[in-house]
Amino acid sequence: MTAGHTPPAPGRAAGAEEHARRMFLLAAARLRERVPESRFPFLRDYRNDVPALAAEAWRGDPAAPLHRLASLTGLDLHDLVELFTVALVDEDARFGAVFEAYAGHSRPTTGLLHAWWPESRPVLRGMRRLGLLTAAAGVSAADEILRVPAVVWDAVRGDPPSGDGPVRHRPPAQALALDALILEEALATRVGRLPDALASGRIDTVVLRGPDGSGRQTLAASVAAVLGRGLLVVDPDDESWRSAAVLAALLDALPLVRLDLAPGEHRELSQPAGGPFPLFVVAGRRGGLGGPAVGRAVTLELAVAGPAERERHWRRALEGGSVLDPPLLDPTALGARYRLAGGHIGALARAARAAALLEGRPAPDERDVATAVRGLQRHQFDAMATRVETPDSWSGLVVTPETMRDLTLAEARCRHREALAATLPGTSAGAPGVRLLFRGPSGTGKTLAARTLAGVLGLDLYAVDLATVVNKYIGETEKNLDRLLSRAEETGAALLLDEGDALLSRRTAVESSNDRYANLETNFLLQRLESFEGILVVTTNASARIDRAFERRMDVVVDFGPPDETERWWLWQLHLPTGHVVSGELLDALAVQCVMTGAEIRNTVVHATLLALDEGCRVGDEQVAEATRRELEKAGRVSPLPLRGHDG
Repeated sequence: MTAGHTPPAPGRAAGAEEHARRMFLLAAARLRERVPESRFPFLRDYRNDVPALAAEAWRGDPAAPLHRLASLTGLDLHDLVELFTVALVDEDARFGAVFEAYAGHSRPTTGLLHAWWPESRPVLRGMRRLGLLTAAAGVSAADEILRVPAVVWDAVRGDPPSGDGPVRHRPPAQALALDALILEEALATRVGRLPDALASGRIDTVVLRGPDGSGRQTLAASVAAVLGRGLLVVDPDDESWRSAAVLAALLDALPLVRLDLAPGEHRELSQPAGGPFPLFVVAGRRGGLGGPAVGRAVTLELAVAGPAERERHWRRALEGGSVLDPPLLDPTALGARYRLAGGHIGALARAARAAALLEGRPAPDERDVATAVRGLQRHQFDAMATRVETPDSWSGLVVTPETMRDLTLAEARCRHREALAATLPGTSAGAPGVRLLFRGPSGTGKTLAARTLAGVLGLDLYAVDLATVVNKYIGETEKNLDRLLSRAEETGAALLLDEGDALLSRRTAVESSNDRYANLETNFLLQRLESFEGILVVTTNASARIDRAFERRMDVVVDFGPPDETERWWLWQLHLPTGHVVSGELLDALAVQCVMTGAEIRNTVVHATLLALDEGCRVGDEQVAEATRRELEKAGRVSPLPLRGHDG
């Protein structure tokens, strides 16, 4: 901030740089009274116009950052000179030599400042309480090393924080107009009253609860912009939280904190020094809040957008792209097909355009949107679930007519789940989620049915990896399950819990602490499934081990049994490769004499095909008979078929 200082950077508060420069020169002149220029010749650079600057330092725009800081804290011109004295070395490294000579460190210590200016004691103590100063411990209290936190110093100079650090600033110009928010009507009415309530001081805190991507932070920014303020996102677990009030004053913003609360977790949130002041708290649906910061709070619940709101999100997101006649994407169809949090839709539209560009197409189509949604889901699920392929037709599934009837019912239940929840009165329909239980012996088509169901619904299916979900530490399994189910709700993916009896097991008599915590996990999962808004398919071949309370919460239960003779014949036809030369006589014998599940038939065909490839021939009777013998022996059974000669 010497004579050759750079002009204010774009985005800095008007007048902030010049105002801070004058205060800096006042602090330098004050230091020169204690330090001989003969020892530190560079101090001569700070002689010019100091008296004039002293008279003008407190003039100018009352909305400048330092004026707002003084209004919040009650600090005056002389008090703020103390702040700039501590920060001298941050603007001119040569001051480090001065402090090194007198304090033994390149930054000032409390002992040095108290010795030079005894009246500074209460001022320094107050600035530390406000988070304007931090102190690194020394051998004694007098040896504490003082500094201005970098984020505070940048704000003093008019530079807002940016990037993905613990403190982020969103200026009001970047906020959507309040009437441009896509909200359900009743919520929009309540949100419209927020600015006046905050301005009048009747509300201190606004708690915004909802899933990720539901627009909580966007809503907060729009409300703040109505008040002419930006939004300051602060991590409550970072040391910068102590400075939240002064940062908000310097940047003319309202602070917002994000809390990621686990089920059953309670968080006490304290007010930063300088409060109370309007504060936004963004949290999920679960977990409790308390403490001084939420003393006079109002809570707004944001849900995953409904079909009408999702259509509006898609329509807005697709505006401005390549215009085709007819358009390749229908916002109404997209809103109905993908049950997504509204905040994700804009990013998905951009990703779909990028995917189309890579394919050389002028505008995105449904394939590009599906690719974008899949990318979002892959990122959200991380290692907890893996996407599985989903056939898009029931024709590849061979089951009894009764099982097919129940699967058709399950498809209808999934397809109309939101309309059902909106149509039935009160709590008759419950949450717009669908919980399905597929039970039966191994190899009877349960997993294939789950994959096919997702495919005919046009959804991606993710198989849960129980090894990453179940954790030996108390409470961690519940957190992982809640995170997994929440991600499915937010991204519209269907979940597959294969061999789900491992999680849905019966509660036991409490004979040890392990039993107690196992029962707590079961109780949590029961409650979480009750409120689940996605699609979950649970498969099991040990339904007797499943707690009956889970079965009562299942919307559709589908029973799978071993295939009969006719179904086995169709399974052989379905799995055998094109061009096979297996005789009809053998296929009839296989269907009648070999009682095998669909999975065993598939395994047999795979083995027979491998034998044929190795022998350089087509799949015929000899390969199928040999493969059948091996598959039955693997299960401890004897093949009723004799080995046949190769006819290929």
